[in-house]
Amino acid sequence: MRRGILRVYVLFSLSKKRMHGYELLKHFRTRMAECGGRATSTGELYSFLAHMEKVGQVRSEWTGAGRRRRVFSLTPSGRATVAETKNNFRAVLGLFRQIVPEVFGKPGGKEGF
Repeated sequence: MRRGILRVYVLFSLSKKRMHGYELLKHFRTRMAECGGRATSTGELYSFLAHMEKVGQVRSEWTGAGRRRRVFSLTPSGRATVAETKNNFRAVLGLFRQIVPEVFGKPGGKEGF
């Protein structure tokens, strides 16, 4: 499950701006700590980013002089995946709201938790 969360987090973060790996890791660890989750390791993140680059969702480039950083951004395929993921989440949440409104809120309303 954590890899799925990492995938969504990376895609949605990179849909907002280009980021280098350490920046992604730092933000992910902070968010996971805020919700009581276990963060990922540096190696796991970079392995995941390499995989995402290999499958065409993410691209990277080296920037800066002196201390160079590898900056990651979404490809058009990655942007399409973000849009599809948003639609899927909306559909699933809408279904949950209909099935268990006392937990997830009523359709079109606020969450019940």
